[in-house]
Amino acid sequence: MILSDTQTNKMVTMDTYLISANQVVFRKIKDYCRYQPRTHQQVRMKLYGWKLTKNTVETLLAALIEEGLVNESHYATIYAGERVRINKWGKKKVEEELKKRQISPYCIRQALAEVDSAQYEKEFRRLADKKWSSFRGKGLHPFRRAKKTADFLMGKGYEPEAVWRLIREFQKPERH
Repeated sequence: MILSDTQTNKMVTMDTYLISANQVVFRKIKDYCRYQPRTHQQVRMKLYGWKLTKNTVETLLAALIEEGLVNESHYATIYAGERVRINKWGKKKVEEELKKRQISPYCIRQALAEVDSAQYEKEFRRLADKKWSSFRGKGLHPFRRAKKTADFLMGKGYEPEAVWRLIREFQKPERH
């Protein structure tokens, strides 16, 4: 097919417009990614929210990954560390939240492995002791006290085996 000069000029103008529009979008999405770590899914949703085509979204996402602005492993590590340290979450809750954000199982395992286990255990024991002590003198049956403490800790995402092990430790006679 042979194009006239007018058609060729329109195509060149359209291509130039698309390239400059994509550059503007790329600058905006780079700023969005620089603000805080993002997942691939968060970036995709933001770009689709701007009514971009699938091809454009995937091209821009690939460029962001190449530039190191979108890195799920980095996101998972930061997210896990913050939730454990600041929100006092257990690893199970962090894992579930990362799964909801469509982070790969490999990145999740890697992020959870980087959580400081000494600090994690210390915070777990502190939370458990505080909750256990809060029921002292309230006339609760020992099984009810154990159940309430366990429910609280498991709700925070701590591992059930560890929770029950610690509660058995609290129930020893010398603890009362």
